[in-house]
Amino acid sequence: MISRNLKLYFRDRTAVFMSMLTVLIIIGLYAIFLGNNMEEMFEQAAQKTTGITELVNTWVIAGILSITPVTVSLAVFSIKIHDEEQSIARSFAITPASRWRIVFSYIVSGIVASFLISLVTLVVGEAYIWLTGGAILPLDSWLSLTWIILINVFCCSSMMFFIASLVKKASSFSSVSTIVGTVIGFIAGIYLPIGSLPAAVQTIMKCFPFTYGASSIREIMTKEPLQQVFGGNSEALKATKEMIGVTIYWGEKTVTMTTSLLFLIGFALVFGILSVIIMKRQTK
Repeated sequence: MISRNLKLYFRDRTAVFMSMLTVLIIIGLYAIFLGNNMEEMFEQAAQKTTGITELVNTWVIAGILSITPVTVSLAVFSIKIHDEEQSIARSFAITPASRWRIVFSYIVSGIVASFLISLVTLVVGEAYIWLTGGAILPLDSWLSLTWIILINVFCCSSMMFFIASLVKKASSFSSVSTIVGTVIGFIAGIYLPIGSLPAAVQTIMKCFPFTYGASSIREIMTKEPLQQVFGGNSEALKATKEMIGVTIYWGEKTVTMTTSLLFLIGFALVFGILSVIIMKRQTK
C-alpha cells in the first residue's frame, strides 16, 4: 500500500507542483522584498554587512525545510480522500489488514515523500548558498540536520493525516490545504520573524510544533552564519537569535533542542493515535 500511494503521488505532476506552491511563494516574496527587509534588520543589529546575505539565505532555506513536510504530506494524503470518495477505503477495511496497518501505510507514504523532497530541498538550498558565496554545512551538521528533518517530517505528516481523517470530500480537502498552506508560513515564523510579533501572538505560535521544528533546523543551519555576522557581540547575537526564532523562550526558560524534538515526537504520537481512532469509527 505504501508503494501504491507513493506511485500515485509522484506520477501526478500537478499534485507535486501544488505541494511545492507555498515554497515557491515564499521564495518569490523574499526575492521581491522580504529578503531586503531581513538584510536591513541584520545590518542594523550587527552594524556590518559582511555575511548578511548568507545569513538571510540560510534562514529562509531553514524555514522552507521546516514547512515542506506540511504541504507535501497534505498532497500525499489527498489519496486518502480519493480512496474515501471511491469507497476504496472500505475495501481495505474488509481485508485482513488491520486499521493500524491502513493508517500506517498512509502516514508512512507521507513521511517518505516528505523526507525525500525535504532532502532534495536541502541539497538544492545548500548548492544555492555555495553558488552565492556561502559555506557548505560540515558533515556533522548534515547528519544532525537529517535526523531533525526526519523527526519534523514524522510530526507534520502525523498531524496532516489527522486533518485528512476529518475530511471526506476532495473539494473540502482542497480548501483545507489552501488554508493550511497559507497559514503555515506565519505559524512557522517565515513571513515575519517571531520576535517581531506581539507577545500574545508569539505565545500562540509557541503552542504549535511547527515553531519548534523551524527552530531546531535554524539552530543547525544558521550557527556559522550567525557567528560570522555577530561574532564578538554576544548581546546582539542572543537578541537576534530570539528575534528570528532560532532560540525559543517560555517565560525566562530557554527551550533546548532536545525539548523541541521531544515536543515534535509527542505531537506525532498523539495525532497518529487520534487518526487511528477516527479511521476505526469511519470504517465501522
